Amino acid sequence: MDPSKLSMAKLDVNSPEQNMAERTIVFKDGAKTKPKNINTAPKASREAAKYDYHPRRRERPRSGRRKRVFVDLPNLDWPNNEIPYEIAFRSYRSPATKAKIESVFGEAVSKFNDAGCVKWVPRNSETHYITVFGNEQICASYVGCLYAGQQPLWLYAPGCDYVDTALHEMLHASGAMHEQSRIADRNQLISFNWDAVSASSAFNYVGIQTTKARNYDLGSVLQYALTFGGQTYMTSNDPDLTYLTTQALDDLSFYDVAELNAYFHCADSCAGEPPCQNQGFMKYNGVCSCVCPEGLTGSDCTELDTSPGCGEIITLDVGSTQQVNLSPYSTGIHCSWLVKGADKTKIRMTIESMNLPTNDQNDCFHFLEIKDYLAGSPGKLVCGNSGGGVFTKKLLGPSNMMIIRFDSETYSTVAPGTGFTFTVEAAPSACSSNPCKYPAMCTDGTTIDDYTCDCTDGYSGVNCDTIAASATVVESFEKDFSTLMELVKETQFTWSTTANPFFGQGQITPVDGSLVAELWNYFDAFGASLAIGATAKMQTSVVFESADRCLRFNYVISDRNVGSSAVTSLNVYVMGDSGTTAPPYVFDTNTGNSWVQAEIDLPSMENMK
Repeated sequence: MDPSKLSMAKLDVNSPEQNMAERTIVFKDGAKTKPKNINTAPKASREAAKYDYHPRRRERPRSGRRKRVFVDLPNLDWPNNEIPYEIAFRSYRSPATKAKIESVFGEAVSKFNDAGCVKWVPRNSETHYITVFGNEQICASYVGCLYAGQQPLWLYAPGCDYVDTALHEMLHASGAMHEQSRIADRNQLISFNWDAVSASSAFNYVGIQTTKARNYDLGSVLQYALTFGGQTYMTSNDPDLTYLTTQALDDLSFYDVAELNAYFHCADSCAGEPPCQNQGFMKYNGVCSCVCPEGLTGSDCTELDTSPGCGEIITLDVGSTQQVNLSPYSTGIHCSWLVKGADKTKIRMTIESMNLPTNDQNDCFHFLEIKDYLAGSPGKLVCGNSGGGVFTKKLLGPSNMMIIRFDSETYSTVAPGTGFTFTVEAAPSACSSNPCKYPAMCTDGTTIDDYTCDCTDGYSGVNCDTIAASATVVESFEKDFSTLMELVKETQFTWSTTANPFFGQGQITPVDGSLVAELWNYFDAFGASLAIGATAKMQTSVVFESADRCLRFNYVISDRNVGSSAVTSLNVYVMGDSGTTAPPYVFDTNTGNSWVQAEIDLPSMENMK
């Protein structure tokens, strides 16, 4: 790359230099800083989220299916793992937009098809197929196959005519949901500004239960930008990882590809192959092969992708350290270190000293890449003239593994600095097994079995999983189902969390906070019928000390719930060692689309749920 392009007072927002600058952390004269010429203007493709519109099914059927993570239902799959498609060129306004969408969608198809065993193929005479339209100002798709003949996918031009936007909608069409809808783990990585989420866009942030998900991927093409249109909708809990949500993307992420292959069982025929190691995954695209995180290679991801004379696989016992020194160094090299610790440890990397060249704008020419988030995600780029930076592997994926790289190849014409020294440590981490509950802050001690849980109000016990006889706890679903209530998975019907829920003939406002628990009908959402008698369940999972208690809750039942054999009822069961109280408490009368408060006296019983 041309180092002179980094000298601009403001970088081109859609350029590779901008992508690098967003990832960069600079330690200069003992202070932590960022490049001064980062362009804060929105990237064009990231702004496409403002056109990503997904109304409920009872609205116009132009994009009524909710949507990274895949929905594990058999009626979503495309026959023979092929998605026939055509482009309705007549729906695009000019020759230029027709040419642009043909080029963009063609590139997206090529990259999607390279990812695994699911193929987008030009339609011949198939009954069920995708038609790409550009005559509505939306970027949208149904989720999975509708099995209803022609199925629309919208890519408005200009506005949605980008490769990453096309891949986003293509993943929806193959059966995937938005990344920020991952109810199981989204709160570990992001926080929501629910006040900014309008009623019309609430569906794009609904929290639902999904399957076959790997760790939350901030770099997925299905992850919305945290800020667009001048409004902040989400924030990264680690500000230094925000770059993963702002990068200009031109392909599926490492984990998008991993999930695509897992959901469609692409590698089932590869059962006899050696398993992929070090967070690699098996991919099948005519042949079986391991896809390795950058920095690793080999048939099973156990070898380093590194220049001769540098890099190492470092194995550490509990509490042990090793120092790495590369001083001096040559230009034109790319070095990799794989650091692995014993079980129940977390890798910590400390930069002791560093002299890696930067320009006057604080952009890096030569840099360390530190993957302290996920091994398959692009890491933080670090340079400068002083040490002091400390990076600890997050408790996502294996905490006892970290990949560190060094790059003096990208800008090989720039004179080298004097080099760097860093130390890696396998620090004891009992917290890596997530012992604290509901939710609580876990602090590691000095051994692999030593930890402290800082409990949320009302919770007690070593793991914060007990409610004392005199304690009161509140569940408002602000952290989804991570506190008092947990989901009991059902195939057809479940609970979701949502802001601005549409109920009856309009919106309802939560009694407190921003979210409510709302029934989520998988089959209505994804195009089939819900059987009478289907249930959705949530239950307590804490330990209640025996005591007489009071359960108080607010609920709404739609005014459309008018009776007959299909009446919806809210049933409360209380159970313990002595059995289940019978009959259940039943609430089945509509509340006029308004909140009603209920109270139930709970008798003392052992191990109450």
